[in-house]
Amino acid sequence: MAIYYEGLVSELTRAVPEVHVDEPDLPPIALGALVDLLRESLEKGDPRLTERILTFVEHAAGSPDSRVRGQIQVSFLEDLASLASDCASVLERLGPTTQELRREYEREWGPICPGDRSGGAD
Repeated sequence: MAIYYEGLVSELTRAVPEVHVDEPDLPPIALGALVDLLRESLEKGDPRLTERILTFVEHAAGSPDSRVRGQIQVSFLEDLASLASDCASVLERLGPTTQELRREYEREWGPICPGDRSGGAD
């Protein structure tokens, strides 16, 4: 089932119920909370949760709705920089559709991870 902007937060909370969403009408806030949860899953060493998060992001990245794809770029991928030393390893684990969004983002705005000079040219 395709994800559209209006249903992005409800699909997120269905797929990853652990995410705490304070503003259900604001997908950028919800996706920021998803990055926070991803950080927690990495710190706790919870590979199942990490995988569910990245699977949801891959599904959303394949949305036919350009607003959803844009939110994945600016509200999820861009926020991965906050993962610091874990940023690069998370980028390597992204699915192929999310990788394409990453490359588009990095061509326009530069590397997501601090200190990364590849600019998505993998």
